[in-house]
Amino acid sequence: MAAELLEKLLLQILSGDNAHIYEISRQISKAIDTQEGVSALCSLLRHQNDGIRQYACILLRKCVAKEEKWHSMHCDIKSILRKDTIQLVCTENTKPVKKSLVALIGSIARFGVNEHDWPELMNFFHEACSNSAANIRELGMWVLSLVADYATDSLLPLMPTLISLCNERLKDAEPGILFYTIKQKKFRALIPEIIRVINKLIETDETMALESLEVFDDLFEYEVPIIQPFIGSIFELLFGIMNNQSLDESLRARAATYLSWIVKRKKKLVVKQKLMDSLLDAAMKIMGEVDPDDDDDENVLPRETAVLVLSMCNNLPSNQLMPAILERVEPMLASEDPIQRRTALITLALAVEGNSEYVRKRHLQSLMRVTSQAVNDTVQSVKNGAMFMLGQMCLCLQPDISNHASDIIPFLLSLIDPQKISGKLTSDSLRAHSKVFYAIETFCENMSQQKFSPYVESVTNTLLSVLQIPSLSDSVRTYVFSSLGAVSATAGKNLAPFVEKILHYLQSYFAPSVRSEEQIRSQAQAIETLSLIVRNVLGEDDRAIIEQSARIAFEIESTASDPDQRRAIHGLWASIAKCLKTSFPVGYLERVVQSMIIALNSQEGMNRPGKGMENTMSSLADLEKEIETMEEDYDDDELTDVENPYLDEKEDACINLADIAESTGPLFAPYLEKSFKIIRDLTKSNHMFVQKAAIESISKLAVAASKLGGDESSQNAVRVLCMEVVTCLTETINNQKEKTLVTTALSSYAYLIKNAGQILVGDQRITDTSLNLVRNVLRVKLPCQVIDLETEDDEEEEEDDELLLETAGEILPALAEHLDVDTFLSYFASLSTLFDKYMKSQNMNEEKAFAIGCIAESIETLGRKLEREGKTSANLEKLVLAAKDSFLSSASDNDTDVRNNAIYGLGLLVLYGNLGPAINQEIYSTLSSLLQNESNPRCKDQIVAALARVASKIGDCLPLDSVIKTIVSSLPLEDDPVENNTCVICLARICQRANSVLPHFEELAPVLPTFFENEDMNEEGKAAVIFLLNAMGKNNPTILESLHQQFPRLRKHLN
Repeated sequence: MAAELLEKLLLQILSGDNAHIYEISRQISKAIDTQEGVSALCSLLRHQNDGIRQYACILLRKCVAKEEKWHSMHCDIKSILRKDTIQLVCTENTKPVKKSLVALIGSIARFGVNEHDWPELMNFFHEACSNSAANIRELGMWVLSLVADYATDSLLPLMPTLISLCNERLKDAEPGILFYTIKQKKFRALIPEIIRVINKLIETDETMALESLEVFDDLFEYEVPIIQPFIGSIFELLFGIMNNQSLDESLRARAATYLSWIVKRKKKLVVKQKLMDSLLDAAMKIMGEVDPDDDDDENVLPRETAVLVLSMCNNLPSNQLMPAILERVEPMLASEDPIQRRTALITLALAVEGNSEYVRKRHLQSLMRVTSQAVNDTVQSVKNGAMFMLGQMCLCLQPDISNHASDIIPFLLSLIDPQKISGKLTSDSLRAHSKVFYAIETFCENMSQQKFSPYVESVTNTLLSVLQIPSLSDSVRTYVFSSLGAVSATAGKNLAPFVEKILHYLQSYFAPSVRSEEQIRSQAQAIETLSLIVRNVLGEDDRAIIEQSARIAFEIESTASDPDQRRAIHGLWASIAKCLKTSFPVGYLERVVQSMIIALNSQEGMNRPGKGMENTMSSLADLEKEIETMEEDYDDDELTDVENPYLDEKEDACINLADIAESTGPLFAPYLEKSFKIIRDLTKSNHMFVQKAAIESISKLAVAASKLGGDESSQNAVRVLCMEVVTCLTETINNQKEKTLVTTALSSYAYLIKNAGQILVGDQRITDTSLNLVRNVLRVKLPCQVIDLETEDDEEEEEDDELLLETAGEILPALAEHLDVDTFLSYFASLSTLFDKYMKSQNMNEEKAFAIGCIAESIETLGRKLEREGKTSANLEKLVLAAKDSFLSSASDNDTDVRNNAIYGLGLLVLYGNLGPAINQEIYSTLSSLLQNESNPRCKDQIVAALARVASKIGDCLPLDSVIKTIVSSLPLEDDPVENNTCVICLARICQRANSVLPHFEELAPVLPTFFENEDMNEEGKAAVIFLLNAMGKNNPTILESLHQQFPRLRKHLN
């Protein structure tokens, strides 16, 4: 009966009965959920209709896709299924049905393949693979290749027999047999023969050769130690393919992709065997074969080759690679061939990204000259290459390149030609202008507010002038909006005079009726730019604009169907909440939260291909994809990282929801529990950036909960929630292998301790956990820090290692804030041996800089705490004295980070250490001497701040007038603007004790009001500015009145 019903239903589908497809699908799903239904499907494998046989195969795969379904199946059905599939695959003549049968055999093989489990399968391998008929031998190797993928572990005991079979077949003359033989990715002893076979396939069938190269996917990813002896031979094979112009581009591109992997994981081999020069020559030659700016998807080879060059730049020693690159590009830049010039510029741009530190310190000036000349080239493609290079320099060579702002910004603005932008643009012209806007955006957004302030007017007016052009395309408007967003993020309050004009041009894209794809993209960018303006520029006086922005968000959200639109709107809501805080419109809040929760719960874009499809039988291909996904889920829990607007929306929804929770405080309380549960679940997401956002956000929600107050019962509930966050984060830190996620979890943990420590730190378990986390990072004991010696990968991702260390170091000052000073120092002493090791590091400047910085920050936290409490600590004085010699010697270190942190520490030693006159004078003399000789702007700023700390502590023992003059003349600090707080706080302290600052008021006066608009100023710094201004008013009312006229908003701050 079941067989007849299934036959009838499948025939309806095959006849194209789409009107009842959902009902038919439901009935089929219900039928095959029973033992009788599965048995019926087995009988349909012999049906005379090809379509029904194929559907039966695929539906049976669905029945065995999950382990629990297989184990619940009757033994008789399993036995019939195993016997019949082997028999039928040998007699089936219809290729699609045969393919489905082979896939079904592979699915069943996951549950056992040995003689006891499935004797028919092993007999089939022996008989088919040695059959005299080539088509049977090919079938045998086809089935074996699939079973090897599905049932690797089950095959391990049978390896000797199977390797012998495969070796025999590698001597075969038939390409199909060779192809399926080398697809046995798990039989590593075959690697030399695999290389030989691929070379043979290249001569006979490039399509098969391309597919055969996929054997290296798993080899490179998972079996590095096993392929170690063959890396040289594999490199030779791949290099030969990439360099062979007679081969298909897709084949050469795949070879370039695998070469990138070898360069990344086997850098020592590349250097030792002197492969770098030949790789570089070949790659640069290929990059010149096709225009890298060509948007044609078929031109994949130049892009993959560019990735190879970037991989070389990221992984090979800069002191060897950069001279080799410069040696090649110099004659190319002077060539009459524009392709040569453009290739040289693209190569340099990639070199800038991969060797930023080396370039920044040694070649910045020369590359600036190259770029200046190339952007004026007569050939547009060369100009595009120059603009790409300039954009990379703006992005990667900060902060040093900011010192060239007076040359770069006017030059970039001069490249915007209104006549060439108006009307409909050619693709070449649009591409050229996109690179100009990209360079402007990257340069502006990576500058400090202080350094950018002189250029706000010129950059903004130029961008606004573009928006005035009639018939300006949506694409160009999007570029301009994006650049204005970058300007607002950097300029902050300095952009206030232009807000009205900018909103005028954004307004036209705020209509809910926007329809075309290009308009939707422009609208999303317009909303994002508005969000940045609200967040960075507007304040309490701009409530009307903020409320108008809320109405805009509300109206557009009601019709928004595009994930980028929704993502931008969610960001705007978070910006509005940051401004309005507890004044956020309650009527909007429920709708806002619900919209973000829908995004967080949505499965759109969350699954790999095939997952989450409708459970219908209308498409064989869709059904097969669904089953493959079910089988992948059975085997594969790996993190994935793909570009997907739905995932971007989910990622930003996590962050924005947490930001709104923190901003709106008690207003968010009704939504806190539900939001927390959803985001907590996403900390286990298979998508890395969603998981990262959830890890970052979960602490913010806990901190928001901790600030709600309430009775003892409420506080206990918050404590439980915070402990749940601690557990989640520590599990990630202690088990996760992805370094980026561990770093995020450490940062999130430090944030939680810093901001909710009053609830947690009373629990000894939290103190122990915190110290163990730091200790494990310092001892390199975390899973993400494990070094695979076989891969020679000990130098990879040094920047990630440095960030991991720095982030772990943030936990200690956070903990110090909530523990008794002496208690904390007793714990800190248990880490002293590890810190000493890092302080004495001869090879790793990053480690030394970290240790010095971490000790200095802990001293500052403890010192400020004692100062607030009016106490002293002999143990802190011991720590200060122990750090003194290391800080003094490191203050003249060749590495700028080490030097900077040591100088920062020296000022703190004097401020909080009670070191005595002799040592204080020694530190002051050292700082004064360093200031005379220091060339690095950031270190110079740090010396000025250190002198300010020293002067505020021992001013009576110094030539105070000279020191104050040095401090005042250096303000505002541009390269380390946060230290402006230190300088004004220390000047205010000096002013409270003596009149030494009064003679310098006239020079100080024009600087002080600017600090109110500076995003780097904290509340204590602003209070110090107010104190100094009021003191100035008492001493010289004329100066203060003049400032009121010059800075109209000043009176608001002083009242």
